[in-house]
Amino acid sequence: MPGWQSDAGAPLCFSGAGLDRAEGLRQDRQWLSDQLHRRDTRFLLVWHDRVVLDQAWNLYLADHPGLLKDQGEPPQFLGLRPEGALFAVDLSGLDETAIRDALVGMRLVGLRRAILDMPQQQAAVAGYGCMLLRWHRHNCFCGRCGAPSESRNGGRSRRCQAPACGSELFPRIDPAVIMLVEQVTRDGVPARCLLGHHRRMEAGRFSTLAGFVEPGESLEEAVRREVMEEVGVAVGAVSYQGSQPWPFPSSLMLGFRARAVSEVIKVDGREIDQARWFSAEQIRAGGEWGGAGANHFSLPRRWSIARHLIDNWLAEQP
Repeated sequence: MPGWQSDAGAPLCFSGAGLDRAEGLRQDRQWLSDQLHRRDTRFLLVWHDRVVLDQAWNLYLADHPGLLKDQGEPPQFLGLRPEGALFAVDLSGLDETAIRDALVGMRLVGLRRAILDMPQQQAAVAGYGCMLLRWHRHNCFCGRCGAPSESRNGGRSRRCQAPACGSELFPRIDPAVIMLVEQVTRDGVPARCLLGHHRRMEAGRFSTLAGFVEPGESLEEAVRREVMEEVGVAVGAVSYQGSQPWPFPSSLMLGFRARAVSEVIKVDGREIDQARWFSAEQIRAGGEWGGAGANHFSLPRRWSIARHLIDNWLAEQP
């Protein structure tokens, strides 16, 4: 039986947090202070990109910041839920044993593992919190003059404390393109798409191609450059398909469909060590991530934008 299941309409992981980021309120220090002390306020706890889960693998939201009292950095405001305000608390300065002792009965789990069993909205909140806290952790000092910086506007920015500088810093997001390369039906040859195997992946796992956008190029140019660099295939028309926040470490994946104008594959060998053209029938016979289908290869996880691109393409094929 084919391992493929159409999931083109499924929400993408790390999107859909459902938070009101309260732009008009978060600049009010008194309002933020009031929110910190409300009984309905909750706190997302993060330790080096690990989040705290309860025994049912649900995201644990504490009712007080507790462990952060002596950490220096304030809780960072994530937004408003219907139930109340939500802040993110960075525990990375604490010893792991101290955290486990303080959170008896809870699990401290890496984000990549946690999202496998976490509900969609919880994964989005966890990813958002981890991205924001990592940025604050890595920008405690001004990149321009080296002076200490401080959190502003509930965590939306940081400001250099040196009077002669005063630079304002904003969270960095690294744009990356991810693309499904296709050949349309022609002269009796069915449509095909190109998938590659990254050398760091387990054997048999194939996915779409991807890469970071470089300075001075458009997204479309990045798509064409990355495909040529990784598999040696020339691309013509490029069309936008969707996006996915990706907190590993702080990316935004921008999805595209790319029309191939050449066919011969020549992998770069550095990142991609295998690449193949697949028909819709072959992909439908593939297995899920971690398994293998009839053709001994597996597809990306169903909540990823890579799978979203593949499923949307498959839905158009006979």
